[in-house]
Amino acid sequence: MNETLEKIGELGIVPVVKIEKAEDALPLGKALIDGDLPIAEITFRTSAAEESIKTLTRELPNLLVGAGTVLTIEQVKEAVSAGAQFIV
Repeated sequence: MNETLEKIGELGIVPVVKIEKAEDALPLGKALIDGDLPIAEITFRTSAAEESIKTLTRELPNLLVGAGTVLTIEQVKEAVSAGAQFIV
């Protein structure tokens, strides 16, 4: 099994997060880590998703960051480019 899936399985839950403003991403990520839940699925339902994923993966390397509500090939490319570690 791949490392990302193993980590998700260990945690048992993945918070699904809709971020309206990219500047909210870092405090949210820190709160998840502080709460011993170092994972987040950022939905692609807002224009802040890509930048939020970039910020979280750059600033919080211990946070497992994924992209959710990914509906197009273009969104997959954006999510991967931003650093998403899993795609839903």
